[in-house]
Amino acid sequence: MTVMKESLGSVQSIDDLRDRELPELKLLIITTEKITEQDTEWLEEQVKKGKHVFFAVFPDDTSLKSRRLRNLLGIYRLGKETVYEAMRTSQNLLLGTISESEDSHIPAREIELKKQTQIYISALLEDEDVENEDLPPLFWSYVGEKGDGFVYVSNGQLAETPLGYAMLSMIFCDLSETYIYPVVNAYCVAVKGMPYVSNIRSDILEKRYSRDARGVQRDLFYPELKRCSDIYGIRFSYFTPDYGSDALEKEGELVYFCQEIEAAKGEISRILLDGTMEIADSSSRAVEWTEDFQFRDGKDQRLNVPLLLDNMSDYLQERQFVDGGLRGLGMITGLIDIPEILEDEDEDEKLEWMEYCKIMETAMGTHKKYYPWIDRVTLSEAAGRIENLLAIEPKYTYSSDGVRIDIGNFEKEAYFYMQTPNKITGTEGGEITKIGEELYMIRANNSQVKIDWKQEVME
Repeated sequence: MTVMKESLGSVQSIDDLRDRELPELKLLIITTEKITEQDTEWLEEQVKKGKHVFFAVFPDDTSLKSRRLRNLLGIYRLGKETVYEAMRTSQNLLLGTISESEDSHIPAREIELKKQTQIYISALLEDEDVENEDLPPLFWSYVGEKGDGFVYVSNGQLAETPLGYAMLSMIFCDLSETYIYPVVNAYCVAVKGMPYVSNIRSDILEKRYSRDARGVQRDLFYPELKRCSDIYGIRFSYFTPDYGSDALEKEGELVYFCQEIEAAKGEISRILLDGTMEIADSSSRAVEWTEDFQFRDGKDQRLNVPLLLDNMSDYLQERQFVDGGLRGLGMITGLIDIPEILEDEDEDEKLEWMEYCKIMETAMGTHKKYYPWIDRVTLSEAAGRIENLLAIEPKYTYSSDGVRIDIGNFEKEAYFYMQTPNKITGTEGGEITKIGEELYMIRANNSQVKIDWKQEVME
C-alpha cells in the first residue's frame, strides 16, 4: 500500500472501527483469520454502504461455521482443506495474460461459490474435462446486490506471496475507471557465488561434467550466462565471496570474466561472511522475498531489494508469483545460486547445469516475449529506482480530457502503471507505452506529466 502511495491506516481489531465514521475509506483489508458474528454484521453494513472489503487472510474453521460470514464471502458450499498442485490466473490479474503453473502445492479449501462471483485465480485439476467455471476458486470477488461494495477473497495463503501485490493493484484498478500507481520498472538477475577463485574437486563435478570447479566456471557457467546476456539483454549482478581478492585482478581467466561482465554492463558485488548479498554501493542488499518482507530493514534502515524468484530453476512452479511482482511492483528479480549447483548433497535430485539452463532460458525467453518493455538493469540500478519510488509523492488531477501527474521529490525519472479505457491522444513530460489491454506504462522524465485522452463513448 505504501509503495502504491495509498493512504494506509491499521487497527488491532474490527472492534476499533465500530464507532468511527469512515467517509474516505476505499478498501478494508482483513488480515486476521478470526471473524466474530459481530464483526460480520459490521462488515455487512459497510458493504451495504458501498465500501469494499478484501479478505487477504482466509477465515479459520470456527469463523466459517457462521452462515452469515459464508454468505458475505459468496460461498455456497465449503469443503475440506486440500492441497492443489497447479493453478491458473485470469487476464484481469496479470497484465492481460492467462498464466498456468505446475507443481505449486497450494493449500486451500474446497469451495463452491454463488453465482454473483468473478474468479481471478483457479486451481487446476487432473481431470481435464472439468469446465473452467467449475474449477476450485482461489481468489474471487463477490457482490450481493446492486449498489453493494465488492468483497474480494483470497482462499489459502496466496496473498502472502508476491501475488498479493498483484491482487491489491488489480483491486484498485477494478474499483476505478482510471487508476495510476508508481512502479519500479526493473528486470534483474543475481548470480550468487561467482566469479569464484577456489578450485574445488568433487565426485559430482567429475561425474557430471568431467571438470573441477574452475573448469565448470570457465567452460559451462560463464559461457551460458554470457549467452543469456547477449540474447535476452540481461545485465547480471554477480555476488562473489572473493570480492577484492588479488586473483580477480591478476589471474588471466578471472580478469577476463570481470572485463566481460563490465563490457556487458553487469556488475560485481560482495557476499559477506554471514551470507549477506551486499549490492555494489553497500547501501542496499539483495534478500530473499518472504511474507513479512519490508523494503527498509528496521535495524539499520538499509534498502532491501527482494529476490522474488529465489532460484531460477523453480520458475515453472513459481512463475505466477514472479509475475505477481511485475503486476504489483513493476519488477521481476531472480537468483542463480551457483554454490547450490556445485554442492555434492542431494545428487539424485540436483538438476544438471544444462537442465537448469533450459528452465532459466524458458523464463528469460518468456519474459522477453511478453514483457519487452520492462528495463533490464542491474540490482544497484534497481535499488536506485526503488529509492526514487519510496521518495516520490505523486498527485493526480483528472479531467474529462486527461490527467496531470505532479511528482513531488522527483529526481531524474519515475515510472507508473495506468489502467484506463480512454484512448490516449498525447503526452507531455514523459513517454507512454501500451503494455496490456487498457494498461500502460508511463515513463516520467519531468516532475509534471500531462496525458491527454479521448473518453470512449458507451453506445
